[in-house]
Amino acid sequence: MGNLSNWIRGDPCTSRWTGVLCFNETLIDGYLHAQELQLMNLSLSGILVPEIGSLAYMERLNFMWNKIIGSIPKEIGNTKSLVLLLLNGNLLTGSPPDELGFLPNLGRIQIDQDHISGPLPASFANLNNTSNNIQDLFAFLSEIANAAEHPHLSIPETGFVRKRKQQQQLLRSFVFALAGAAMEFAGLTVRHARANKNSS
Repeated sequence: MGNLSNWIRGDPCTSRWTGVLCFNETLIDGYLHAQELQLMNLSLSGILVPEIGSLAYMERLNFMWNKIIGSIPKEIGNTKSLVLLLLNGNLLTGSPPDELGFLPNLGRIQIDQDHISGPLPASFANLNNTSNNIQDLFAFLSEIANAAEHPHLSIPETGFVRKRKQQQQLLRSFVFALAGAAMEFAGLTVRHARANKNSS
């Protein structure tokens, strides 16, 4: 088990299992439940098993920078409380499952620096919470710009993507306009300084 050797004994919420964070109080069913898995950079190998979808109250899954192979199990779509899904920096393959797009609370997903291929599901248009996060918006715009250079990924032309492309163009126009205004201001400042020098 390596870095997870203490996972073989006791209860995960009362025995301090590595990387397992639980709610401080029992939930409606009278039990403690895992709220978060922080398993970043632990040299973990193997696959993400379908049973991960049975973690009904899980809010954050962080498997970044390990050696996990295989595809993302569609059963993750059963974790309706999931807010954060970080899988980047592994050896994952295949297409992201369509079920990810139906997670109502998902605020951030990272699957970069894997070997993901194929189309991004059209269901990603449903990720309203993700699209409302300004940091994720810029990340998404970057992904759109980079996707054209990535031969293994394609993005379906949904209204969601069209809106993001329009926002990207708007941002670029704003940046260019801002840069132009700054250059014009700099030019006026230089001309004003020269005029003052010549008059003195």
